[in-house]
Amino acid sequence: MKIVALSDTHWKLKELKNIPEGDVFIFAGDWSLSNGGLSDVIAFATFLKKVKCTHKLVVAGNHDFIGQQEPAMVKQLFSEAGATYLLDSGVTIDNVHFWGSPWTPLFMDWAFMKEDYELAKHWNAIPKNTDVLITHGPAYGILDRLPEYSNVGSVTLEERIKQIKPAIHIFGHIHCGYGTMYSDNTTFYNVSVCDDDYNLVNKPTEIEV
Repeated sequence: MKIVALSDTHWKLKELKNIPEGDVFIFAGDWSLSNGGLSDVIAFATFLKKVKCTHKLVVAGNHDFIGQQEPAMVKQLFSEAGATYLLDSGVTIDNVHFWGSPWTPLFMDWAFMKEDYELAKHWNAIPKNTDVLITHGPAYGILDRLPEYSNVGSVTLEERIKQIKPAIHIFGHIHCGYGTMYSDNTTFYNVSVCDDDYNLVNKPTEIEV
């Protein structure tokens, strides 16, 4: 199975070209320009229709307010584009178990954010048999370092990952953390395509499962 993964397109959605073909396309949040509304999700659904992957999975991010405010509508729009919207939910493809969740630790006043201790209830819902975990943000200490804030990932997510040990964790949110890391039987992929200045600098991440 070939996974094509990316996140954090923000203002650069129209610049995304030549998305690789694959079996599963994964988007790990922040399709929106800023305080994402209806026009943003419609534009992203239009983009999804052009992606040449058999399956398409989408998680929202902290800019994607409409994903929190109107989840049924977003789910329907993505479904019409051939994609599955994962909101603390999962799907099994060719015996590989995927789970997606958009939540991140509280920072200012963005969508899908709570105090880290409050996030534990969302992480506890992640099934123990999860093979590929998709979240918008990273676990603490994993490709989550901001120069001005140090490590900003979720401590409670880190704890849950250590319990269930998914083979793969895909996320974004921390643009400067783009890259791959292996720890404790899990391979972590920060798939942000934009840098901290919202320049499109990174390619989609291709993963063989």
